[in-house]
Amino acid sequence: MYTMGEFSFALRTLMSVEFSEGGRMAKHGTSKPTAAVVGLGDYYSTKLRSGLSRHFDCVAFLDSDPRSQQVLLAGDRSLFRLCNVPKDLGRLTKSAQVVIVLTPSHLHVPYALEAINLGKAVIVEKPIAVSSAGLESLREVASRGARLYCSDFYADVRAIPLLAAMGHFCQSDWQENVIENESSRPIQRMEIGEIQRIEGRIAEDSPFLFDSWAGRRPSGGVILEMMVHLFALLKRLFPNESMDITESKRLYANLDGTRGAFAAAPSSPELAEGFAQVNGELTISGARVSFEVLKQAHRTDRYLRLIGKNGSLTQFFGSTNQLEAVIGSKSELSWLKEDRYDLTCLAMRKWFDSGAVPYGFAWSEWAAEKSAEARDWQPPVRKTISVDVKRPSPDLEEHINEGRRRILTGVGLNSLMLLVNSILIGATTAVSTKQALDEQRNVATRDTQRAAEKTGRFVDVERIDAISRLVGTSKRLVLAPGSEHPDLRPVRGIGYPHDLSALAPFRHLIRGPILELDFESIPDYVRAGDIIVGTGSPTSSFLAKSVMAPGTSLVDYLPYRIDEIKEDRFVRVISGMLGGKEELKKGKRLIDSATGEEIYTDRRNVGEGGWLKRDVLVVSRVPSGHKDCDLVLISGGHGAGTQAIELLFDPVMISPEDMEYLNFKLKGSHYWQFVLEINDIHHEPGFMSLAHSVRLNPDCPPMPFNPPSQFLAQV
Repeated sequence: MYTMGEFSFALRTLMSVEFSEGGRMAKHGTSKPTAAVVGLGDYYSTKLRSGLSRHFDCVAFLDSDPRSQQVLLAGDRSLFRLCNVPKDLGRLTKSAQVVIVLTPSHLHVPYALEAINLGKAVIVEKPIAVSSAGLESLREVASRGARLYCSDFYADVRAIPLLAAMGHFCQSDWQENVIENESSRPIQRMEIGEIQRIEGRIAEDSPFLFDSWAGRRPSGGVILEMMVHLFALLKRLFPNESMDITESKRLYANLDGTRGAFAAAPSSPELAEGFAQVNGELTISGARVSFEVLKQAHRTDRYLRLIGKNGSLTQFFGSTNQLEAVIGSKSELSWLKEDRYDLTCLAMRKWFDSGAVPYGFAWSEWAAEKSAEARDWQPPVRKTISVDVKRPSPDLEEHINEGRRRILTGVGLNSLMLLVNSILIGATTAVSTKQALDEQRNVATRDTQRAAEKTGRFVDVERIDAISRLVGTSKRLVLAPGSEHPDLRPVRGIGYPHDLSALAPFRHLIRGPILELDFESIPDYVRAGDIIVGTGSPTSSFLAKSVMAPGTSLVDYLPYRIDEIKEDRFVRVISGMLGGKEELKKGKRLIDSATGEEIYTDRRNVGEGGWLKRDVLVVSRVPSGHKDCDLVLISGGHGAGTQAIELLFDPVMISPEDMEYLNFKLKGSHYWQFVLEINDIHHEPGFMSLAHSVRLNPDCPPMPFNPPSQFLAQV
């Protein structure tokens, strides 16, 4: 077996091809090697066709589908041959020195092994294998020194700027010559300190291929086809590390092609996942790892980010494969100055010219193994948490159940009003007729009614019960949208659109009357035993500022807090508050109060043009400042983060196991915080920025806390 040092040495011997000024490859001193391409799918036809013709003399194009010859250039079509089984390679590749295997994933191993047995140098695409048996076969031939190049587009080429910044190349290596940066000097090793977190995301706006091998188990799915890139790059960056997977969430694309919408169960047994989130830890350093991949996203988004104690490196995978380095207050950009697909073929050519020693097997083997593990991972069995909840009288309970059943079967607003009426009529509370009419009149505004109907399609009884246990809605519920802004933008009595979306699904938690109040009305209506559910952060609403802003007696006891970044506005969103217009906002960051560590910052989570790509949402149960009345505060960094609390009600987004975990961690704690990570933010002009993906933040465990007794005594 070849060591990582031998692989590195082999890579550095690829110097026989020189570069002319500007980094372009000069003419080879020898004739191009002859090659046979096996598999003429999308990767060949849209990405590698011109590059392979430039760097290799392609003498045969093989595929099992005769229609595939249509993707060939007119002059190459006479070289097309049908190839139905690996044994056909013997008669079809006689004049080829190199066999390039671009077949469907489950055929990589048999075609690669056959070509190796024929004495050919072999280039095989990722994943190099989809089964343990296939991997073992490749291990055996690799250990015997087979001329095998394991190609991973991301680890080989697209991450060259990141690999250079992490010190993986020497100045004489050819990769150094294809990088440009803002300072117009050779890229230097960048010291970001001990790596604490690693984040990766590949979101494609292209459709999920339901009828192709890429959409079916066991060889397809976004883990084997997309996340494998992130695993390969992770292993190449940290060759001595492995990774313990602590969570793998897989969802399934909708047959109608809806973007950003996924189901918990496949529509057919053979369907592979269209969305995956995987969390884990590196086994030596303990650095946390979080990867997400999906098809049918609202927009394409690809990156790998290393977050260290002193800074961060973010490798974007776009047209120029830009690297953003942030160290302290300084930032620098680097990028590839050559076409990434041509560089992929150039890397293959350099490998062959250097003697075709085994290359890339260490990280490709590990990536295939880890991808299979993530695809098949199952959560550990957790015990069901039993929490006692006070119930209304049997007669009132029947009214409640009837109303909830009607909501969940799509009756919508009418059943909601029926439910509230039944509670108001059946409840044995001593309230005046005027008070009852006030409560009924304040059940909902028209906008929150419409927003509540949107969540009714995915809310189920189990999720209602789980959130009821968490929030504790056994009496009255008071909804307080962030309808008054500290910078004098009042929308009193209406509420910002993202706040209304956030609070609307809490209407499904009815166990008593619901009031909707603005900030100024709370003292007049709230009473002992109420739960206030409000929205906003200390920088965006009077309600949050009254209990959580710096200088208040509570803030020193909170596990997490959201701060505003004191600099120019750099975050771009579509503001519902401004009627669907574009808005440039100040950035936010999430702070671990115990350590002062910056857990999240908008600086690393905006894309080109400053558009917000990811947000954070802190959910807190705190004393409200009113006697015997608590506040559940929903605080997003921005509107998209706040709105995303509605996804907590969706069992597809936040699994039942995650809800059990939340209840388990916070059981017996009156006051607490938990943090959600908000992804797949889509900016809709004329409406507002909306989030379509959410998960428990792997870097922020749910935390109980105990406010001082004097604060609890406030009225």
